Amino acid sequence: MHRFTLKGFEHTVRIEGPSSGSPVLLLHGFPDSHKLFDKQVPALVAAGHRVIVPDLLGFGDSAKPQEVEPYQLDSLVGIMVDLLDQLGIEQVAVVGHDWGSALAWHMAMSAPTRVSKLAALSVGSLGTYFATGDLMESMRQRTMSWYMLWFQFKPAVEEALSANDYAMLSVFGEPPEQTALWKADLSRPGALTAALNWYRANIKPEAFGVFEPLELPILQIPVLGVYRDEAYCSEAQMKASERYVAPGLWTYKKLSGFGHFIPREAADELNPLLVDFLAGTGGKGAAHAAAVADGTIAVEP
Repeated sequence: MHRFTLKGFEHTVRIEGPSSGSPVLLLHGFPDSHKLFDKQVPALVAAGHRVIVPDLLGFGDSAKPQEVEPYQLDSLVGIMVDLLDQLGIEQVAVVGHDWGSALAWHMAMSAPTRVSKLAALSVGSLGTYFATGDLMESMRQRTMSWYMLWFQFKPAVEEALSANDYAMLSVFGEPPEQTALWKADLSRPGALTAALNWYRANIKPEAFGVFEPLELPILQIPVLGVYRDEAYCSEAQMKASERYVAPGLWTYKKLSGFGHFIPREAADELNPLLVDFLAGTGGKGAAHAAAVADGTIAVEP
């Protein structure tokens, strides 16, 4: 693990793969850390990539400011650009999940010269998240996102989520060992408020009253949208994100099964999909990644 001071905040970053490899930036979401992508890193390194996986601000071993402002997407993009600058990387492919996907979309739109490709997992662009263009689907997403409004109430939410030894973490339906990891991270001083500040900085109650897609830049890079049936994000919000991608550059894939945490739960499907999508920037192909995943090929140091 490496330590960087990015825009004044200490960050922990996992970096693996050859320095000459095509760079890939992996961005996790709530309530995870860089560990979310533990199953993707070996496959991407084996495909020839330099893989960069930060603990995003407020999570893992990175800084946890208690103010809301540092978690605004514009500020978080600045942090990622600072990381790229310090690593000497001009352009990077970005893969994001959950809030990491929202950050990846915003980074591609607000710093377009720094992003070569975008793979969005579970979460589409915030421009269509609550406003897909279909009224019933938009209302369905609002229902699925009720907790985002609840998360605005400090300190009531912190008290509720931490009550009874963080018992509410079980609502995600993850295995006990994963829930224990989340509890260990979120119970650090200031960590729970820091994680919730992502919602407080970027999801305002008035967003629930907007029914028309936002006017946002059109991406001129390849974009992969990956979805799996789940309880928090509708398929419609991901599909509607195509409106922000230039014709011919959008690819949509729906994975089998049910569950929000795609990198952990659906790695066997996701890994070859990512390697193929990134192949234009130096990948060796899906077959190689699959061989790494099942142990047929060892990851090169």
